[in-house]
Amino acid sequence: MSQYQQVSLHDNYEIHSGRSPFAVHQNDLPPSARASSASVSRSEFDQNGENMYRDDSPFPTDAPKLLSPKSRKKKFALISLVVLVVIVIAVTVPAVLTTRKRGGSESSAASSGSGSGSGSGSGSDKPSKDVATSGKTGSKINMEDGTTFTYTNDFDGDWAYDPKQPFTPGGKAQSWSKRVGTEEWIWGTDIARGVNLGGWLVTEPFVCPALYEKYVNSSTIRVTDEWSLSIAMGDNLAMEMEEHYSTFIIEKDFADIAAAGLNWVRIPIGFWAIETINDEPFLVGTSWKYFLKAAQWARKYGLRIYLDLHALPGSQNGWNHSGKGGTVNFMHGVMGIANAQRTLTYIRIITEFVSQDQYRDVVPVVGIVNEILWGTIGPVQAQSFYYAAYEAIRTSTGTGAGAGPYIAIHEGFQGPGIWEGFLAGADRLVLDQHPYLAFRNDPSPPDVMAIKPCAWAIATNQSQKVFGVTVGGEFSTAINDCGLWLNGIGNSERPECQAWDDWSSYDATLISTLKQVTLATMDALQNFFFWTWKIGNSTVLGTSSSPLWHYQLGLREDPREANGHCAAVLQASQIFDGVYPQSATGAGTGTVDPVQTSLHAFPPTTILPSFSGDQIALLPTYTPTGTIKTLSAPTFTAAPTVAVGKGWTNDADTALAYVCNPVMSQKEKESISIEEHKPPGEDILGTLPEPGTPERVAAERKLVRKLDSRVLPTIVVIYIMNYIDRNGITTARLKGMQEDLHISGTYSLLWEPMQCYLPAFRHPICDRHCNPLLNYITRPSLYIGGCVVLWGLTSALTGVTKDFGGILACRVFIGLPESAFYPGAVYLLSRWYTKKELAFRSAILYGGLLISNAFGALIAAGILSNMEGKRGIRAWRWQAVLHRGIEHVAASRYSLESFSQGSITIVIGFASMWLLPDYPNNTRWITAEDRRLAQARLSEDAGEADKDNAEDSPLEGLKMAVKDPIVLLFALQTVSQLLGLSFVQFFPTLTQTLGFSTTVSLLLAAPPWILAAIVCCLNAWHADRTGERFFHITGWWWGVILGYIIGLSTMTIPGRYVAMFLMAWFAMTLVWVSNAIPRPPAKRAAAIGIVNGVGNVGNLIGSYTWKAVWGPEYHQSLAISLAALVFSTFIGIVIRQMLIRKNKQLDADENAALEDADRTRVEEAARLEGLTFEQAMERRKGYRYLF
Repeated sequence: MSQYQQVSLHDNYEIHSGRSPFAVHQNDLPPSARASSASVSRSEFDQNGENMYRDDSPFPTDAPKLLSPKSRKKKFALISLVVLVVIVIAVTVPAVLTTRKRGGSESSAASSGSGSGSGSGSGSDKPSKDVATSGKTGSKINMEDGTTFTYTNDFDGDWAYDPKQPFTPGGKAQSWSKRVGTEEWIWGTDIARGVNLGGWLVTEPFVCPALYEKYVNSSTIRVTDEWSLSIAMGDNLAMEMEEHYSTFIIEKDFADIAAAGLNWVRIPIGFWAIETINDEPFLVGTSWKYFLKAAQWARKYGLRIYLDLHALPGSQNGWNHSGKGGTVNFMHGVMGIANAQRTLTYIRIITEFVSQDQYRDVVPVVGIVNEILWGTIGPVQAQSFYYAAYEAIRTSTGTGAGAGPYIAIHEGFQGPGIWEGFLAGADRLVLDQHPYLAFRNDPSPPDVMAIKPCAWAIATNQSQKVFGVTVGGEFSTAINDCGLWLNGIGNSERPECQAWDDWSSYDATLISTLKQVTLATMDALQNFFFWTWKIGNSTVLGTSSSPLWHYQLGLREDPREANGHCAAVLQASQIFDGVYPQSATGAGTGTVDPVQTSLHAFPPTTILPSFSGDQIALLPTYTPTGTIKTLSAPTFTAAPTVAVGKGWTNDADTALAYVCNPVMSQKEKESISIEEHKPPGEDILGTLPEPGTPERVAAERKLVRKLDSRVLPTIVVIYIMNYIDRNGITTARLKGMQEDLHISGTYSLLWEPMQCYLPAFRHPICDRHCNPLLNYITRPSLYIGGCVVLWGLTSALTGVTKDFGGILACRVFIGLPESAFYPGAVYLLSRWYTKKELAFRSAILYGGLLISNAFGALIAAGILSNMEGKRGIRAWRWQAVLHRGIEHVAASRYSLESFSQGSITIVIGFASMWLLPDYPNNTRWITAEDRRLAQARLSEDAGEADKDNAEDSPLEGLKMAVKDPIVLLFALQTVSQLLGLSFVQFFPTLTQTLGFSTTVSLLLAAPPWILAAIVCCLNAWHADRTGERFFHITGWWWGVILGYIIGLSTMTIPGRYVAMFLMAWFAMTLVWVSNAIPRPPAKRAAAIGIVNGVGNVGNLIGSYTWKAVWGPEYHQSLAISLAALVFSTFIGIVIRQMLIRKNKQLDADENAALEDADRTRVEEAARLEGLTFEQAMERRKGYRYLF
């Protein structure tokens, strides 16, 4: 029990009154529970005092006294004296003789009891002259490195080891656990309470970080797993790995595990304990040497071993603890069958060894595959291998109790239910489940999480009744995925994880709650193995991380307190009574149901991702023609003639090993025409460096710098010109435009929505169609540049209008090209930048708006104050012409011929056609290698190619977007957001309420926007770094809300001006839209257009919000805007929860079958990245939405 879980397990000990969900013997309960039990007789647990606690009195304290008559006192005393002397002699003499024969007393120093057998069969055992062969608490243990420790076991356990007879009966972990070697383990009666020795013989970065840190930070090789670590170690591999093996887990750990109230250990090993072939870089055989030590230590301290084949050739799950992360090539892909055949040979070798008399009592269970990746490999394929492995083992060992070990299979994270009936009748098959709360992405608070494991008890009990022995081979106390490298090297922890890593700061409430999580899990799983016994220290942190995975960190007393913890959730029919199906414990015939055998033939008729029929026969396979290897046993110098076994139990098992067939004709090789992915084509030349390598990082930085230098300045300048036009016409109101066009009386009611917010009418139409059209057009640079030229032409015509109708017509037509720009620019950015680069680049684009607000006011101030009446032209007309210009303006009244070559916007439009990129696959000003890198980056970012399929037309993209509820929510949020920020077009008018002149008012409007632009970019940069969106967007709205509150509270110049600084803060909703709808591009383009277009309805409503009659206080306007932002925040919360739920669905069903369209994009991603299809699939599973 962990320190952070404890509220002393012995204090206030409570045994639940409800029946335990499992068959728990009364002698497996604490004394108080045993004494109070009426269902078990006392003789059941006190024979020979063996099952008693050391505090228990061996006689009833209330027994009647035997009083002799007075006349017989002397005779009785004499007889008593004689009897006493005889008893003393009878007890003392044999004890002395026995002690001398063993060479010492129990209190004398004891040998370590462990031979140092190696993979080659060499080893030594060097006992001192006088060595005890057993002992209890207080005895001294000498370890093989010369150090000693004092054996302590508060559960009346003992150790036993005779170096001259190393295979004699061993220790007893606790008084209630069966002694190894003399007492048979009975499933259904005895309960396995165990821990994993993770990270020891199969290393894992989060369990032993120090081993990896040396190479992660200094090696040119990208180290992520034991494969890459072995390569990085190079010539130091043997030395450094053996140093790890010999220090990470030592003999004292086994004594401590027994002292913690545990009686089993699960020990993962990799196939390289036996052999490696070809270029496999692992250290061969040495881990087996240390497994043999583990077997001796386990015997000595009364522990039993569940030996788990944790890492298979080709990798059964693509995770780092399978030896090599990334690709699944076991029962999957081109080499899937061959690697499975090779594994069958290794399973036979292991089984033959542990079935020998010397080891069978200490290794009763062998697991054949750890955490098989069910969704990738496929259920038919996984079960086919399980049956093949079962046949290989039972053909060798025979069937029935004692004939070889129990065989454990992993349930593939599918839950026990689907395994009912699998291989019905099979002999001693164990189902192993690994239910982790940590990876469910469940945001529930700890007290809610504490009750969830009890739900597993129902399925576990049902499995025990129907399938057979069911264990929890792995679980932890963790309720989240916090921990250094818990999710793999390169995956950084979230900020909130720092508090979870600092276990010393846990308060009493959290400690108690985490204890409940552990007790619930232990009781629900019944036979359990905590992952893991210890987490090694990090050289960087100076301590260990992942405390909720670290049993040794704070283990406390008695795990039996878990008994009955979940009883309240079970009905009588759901309780397991301890009776398994006969075949589950060796009492059956061992005959598997013929229907099952016919369903699970090996090899299967299909191998994923796409091999079937005649193709299966063409896949590479091994042939059973090789010499079988045998695992070596230890040698003992103190017992040189002891039989250690020859590594093989059944001499009749003469089947040969699967080995590579060197004879294959050229025709056969050429016939294997199936590929897991197409090779790169001419459009994607070169080989991509591996992600994360220095070469890859440098190449990506170079590409991004090239993009930034051309794309960002261009779109910012365009955006500035766009908004200077809008703001310029707003400021023109202050200098006579209303009077000249005779619209003074209708400005607020009609002019404002038309001149500022007419996009609200056109955007819902244009945006929804322009963006999908942009996605369909292959040259967006020409499309966007053409839009800029068109609005430049139209905008300039504003300067020559004579009445309201003329300027209204200009504003209608300028909106068509203008409306396509902003959503189009955001979409174009999303086609080049990854989701963690996009916010900052979009902020720079959006900063153009904010800067234009500032400089638009400054330019307007200069024009309106100095150009009034020049050459007979009103200042507002000068503003319109200078902002946009045209090639030729025929307006004799205003004499504009001198400005015919001043078309700033048109020049920028034509320049942008050259400066802007098209798409990553067809941009002409980058190299072919850069084009491939750009496409591969986006494929890696979302797990799918950023490319539409043939059926993804603009119309289909629009349909997909309209049907997606989250798109509609984003649109509603944007409507409310733009309503809440509708003051933007009236900002100069608001500054004028401070009481200054027009020019001063315009100058005062600039500083808030300049500050807002800086803050916006910094905020977006931080959002990209953290991957967070909701608070980085809504947080700034809260600042605006604060500004509104200040504006409502005061009319003082300082107060109002401070409020204006706060009101200028902005956020970028469209970036979140792009992150939330990554694929396909057609849908993303339509979604951005819909959100931006529909959202502009908020501008339409907002045009009526800032009525002149409500000034100068504008209290109503501020209140409406405030309420709109509050509502927008609420919609943001809904969207955030939807994305969290989507991520949970990805966690729970990350292996779900692909739709055809998705599959096509994954295949394209594989082609672009130079990966196999399954590698691309693994990357796709890592995608999560940003929220």
